[in-house]
Amino acid sequence: MKKPSILICLSLLVMVLYAKDYKGAEIYSKSSWKYGKIEMRMMMAKGDGLLSTFFTYKNGSELSGAFWEEIDIEVFGKENAESFQSNIITNNPKEMSEEIHSPGYSMGDAYHTYTLEWTPNYVAWYIDGVEMRKTTGGQVADLTNSQSFRMNIWAAEWVDWVGTFSEASLPAYQFVNWISYSAYTPGEGDNGTDFTMDWKDEFDTFNSTRWATANWTFDGNLVDFSPQNVVVKDGYLVLAITESSETGYTGTVPTDVVNGITNLSSENKFTIYPNPATSKIIIDGADNLTEWKVFNIQGVQLQEGKGETLFIHELKKGAYIIQVGETSLLFMKQD
Repeated sequence: MKKPSILICLSLLVMVLYAKDYKGAEIYSKSSWKYGKIEMRMMMAKGDGLLSTFFTYKNGSELSGAFWEEIDIEVFGKENAESFQSNIITNNPKEMSEEIHSPGYSMGDAYHTYTLEWTPNYVAWYIDGVEMRKTTGGQVADLTNSQSFRMNIWAAEWVDWVGTFSEASLPAYQFVNWISYSAYTPGEGDNGTDFTMDWKDEFDTFNSTRWATANWTFDGNLVDFSPQNVVVKDGYLVLAITESSETGYTGTVPTDVVNGITNLSSENKFTIYPNPATSKIIIDGADNLTEWKVFNIQGVQLQEGKGETLFIHELKKGAYIIQVGETSLLFMKQD
């Protein structure tokens, strides 16, 4: 599609606040960073017309004559929230390179880890460690300035892009367990990578030193952003989209079930391959006596067995967790 993906928000043409019937939410970082790896654990909203997002943004890009710089993750609420759009927006007039991806499951049924890697040479998008897109050259070279980090939930008017919005979908929520930022340190990063952990926010409180809440809207957005729809509860950030008379969130936050099984670890005694897989997975480091269990992303056990080979013919396409001793790893089943 050739429409703006997240036209943010400070346009002087749309500064009339709280004029719309529906309220969304956005937080934005008070600082900006250039390059790095941003990871976040999120459950997205379902519903036609809705978008749950994370994006980086060069502040001031919306001003007349400015050179735009932005990198997007936008999850569509339509069709059970089973697809998302990656995008880079640069230049003036704006140039876009959006692509649509379907990981094989609903991103509104469970928490998933979304990763954005931004370096001078490439930008890459991952879900649960599976690369969804990697782009080099072209617009990557145009991303030359520090950018703020932003998350929002909103409703778009472009039916051919997001579906027809209906207030029957409201209220809807984007839940965030945590977000972390690792600086780009080529050749000197953690565990042999090019990235070094800088900070992590687990949303035990709303860190007003790091974040601020939006109170604006923009053309094509059916909602105003209301600070009342940004809620921190039980160690989670909740971004709400509601009718104007029902802002906020008082419900029970869905638990991140992966933590209820075993915390995923970057220092594992076992590795698995191939991943994604179609018929079987090899557990590297296992023997005939090694016990394993397989869970779906909601934490329901589906299989158990022993040995180095896991047959997955009967699993549906999607994301699963294999637990081996103290280690849990995510894998993707493909058709």
